[in-house]
Amino acid sequence: MCNIFYETLRKWKLNFDLNGKTSMNSSVSFVDDFTSDIWENIAMHSSFDDAISLCQVCKSIVISDYVFQEFAYKERGQEFWRKASNRPSHKSRPLPTFKLELLRIREFLKICQTHQISNEYFYGMWDFLDFPVK
Repeated sequence: MCNIFYETLRKWKLNFDLNGKTSMNSSVSFVDDFTSDIWENIAMHSSFDDAISLCQVCKSIVISDYVFQEFAYKERGQEFWRKASNRPSHKSRPLPTFKLELLRIREFLKICQTHQISNEYFYGMWDFLDFPVK
């Protein structure tokens, strides 16, 4: 049921009302009736990209960083994030949320013109970047 509802929201971009008629503003009260728990549940059963799209479609939808932490652990694993958090902050410039960190990785992958880079590649890059220069 969640997936069907979410796909409907994406398809209509939240421009519908309970009677099924499309309109530009009728969806706001419908969307606002949901609690953050419902939106987080929908996001947890979606992909990271869909959760980001959901937040972009309606600014009143707030998904906690816990949900994005789960996406981060699924995508890269806890070991990756542990190693990332142990890097020197003046070199790594950590961002305040997992959502932003995942978006930064996506942007890096886009710049590299690839969809996936192994964790080992990141570890090697970090060793090179974090090596103290004398």
